[in-house]
Amino acid sequence: MVDLFAGLLSGAAYLDKVSSWSITPEQPQNLGHFFILIDTRLLSAPDVLGERVGDFGERLHAVPAADPAQPVRLPGEIEMARHHRQLRDGLTLDERDVQALRDLVQARIWTPASWDCHTHVFGPYDRYPLDPSRSYTPPTATSADLRAHLDALGIEHVVLVQPHSYGTDTRAMTAALAALGDRARGVTVVDPDATTVDALKALHRTGIRGVRVNVHTAHSSVAAPAMDHLVEMLAASGLHLQLFAPGSELAELIAHLDPAVPIVVDHMGMVLHGSGHRESADILRVLCEHDCWIKLSAPERMGVEPDDTRVRRLVEEFAAHAPQRILWGSDWPHSSVSHTRPVEQTEPFRDVDDRARLELLDTWLGADLFDAMMRDNPEVLYA
Repeated sequence: MVDLFAGLLSGAAYLDKVSSWSITPEQPQNLGHFFILIDTRLLSAPDVLGERVGDFGERLHAVPAADPAQPVRLPGEIEMARHHRQLRDGLTLDERDVQALRDLVQARIWTPASWDCHTHVFGPYDRYPLDPSRSYTPPTATSADLRAHLDALGIEHVVLVQPHSYGTDTRAMTAALAALGDRARGVTVVDPDATTVDALKALHRTGIRGVRVNVHTAHSSVAAPAMDHLVEMLAASGLHLQLFAPGSELAELIAHLDPAVPIVVDHMGMVLHGSGHRESADILRVLCEHDCWIKLSAPERMGVEPDDTRVRRLVEEFAAHAPQRILWGSDWPHSSVSHTRPVEQTEPFRDVDDRARLELLDTWLGADLFDAMMRDNPEVLYA
């Protein structure tokens, strides 16, 4: 009957054309299915039928088996036994299935077309030497390394930020932008007294979208007249201003800048850096009132751990007041927070679990805000 209904009538294999009832990737089987629905109430009362089925099963089980290791089974008993075994012992997966699941986890795309908005490249140093006046020497981190970082997280787009250890020499970042193609955008560093609007427009055509002023780690500053001149040139060239400074300095600086130019602040505006609760609230208010774009990145640069309750509170405040201007950056390749080694010695990168940090933000923000941070917002600023 099985061969007649499930094989012959269904168009599948039947009789000796079925080489095995097991299906594997190496040995697929042309097995058919045929379903018959019977309303047993038309044939017998339910209690009578139940009694007869029970008796039928007992008599069938009593039939001597040709192979004692293979007792006679009723239809579905093998599947039910497997089900109970799995409930007791868990699923047993083939190693290939386990590896496929591992690969799927590693390749998880948090949000389609997502962005990592804060990364750096270093080297190769025989072609792109560091600034002699730098404060530390990082290991090399090339565009190929960056591509591997992005692919491991399932992130499509990236923003390269000029690190202060290169000063105003942007050759390493420019080469990385060329290597990564349309996948990448850049934020550069310029000398306000030595650049022009035409030069900034030319940078825009190469993928540059902003100019960074680093007050915190580069220990540099731009005088007010020069800053005003820089902002005017940025407004004329279509670039934004990116600022890295302690929160209190940042708030004071931003309050005097022309609002016509978009302002991006690094690492949550460094709001918690050396600030009390009331001062932190004031800094956050200034950043949001002036429509700053906020990178929810590298909380350790503020001296706090990523899972600190103060960080969560800060993330939620920024998301509540500036949901269309929050961004995420990994700060890859994670240079040291405090540079203690002599500049002649290489200072290793920190071991940071970027996936865990993304999972934390995913939990704190929820799906809609997380997608905005990872895709929608950076598309507006960098595309």
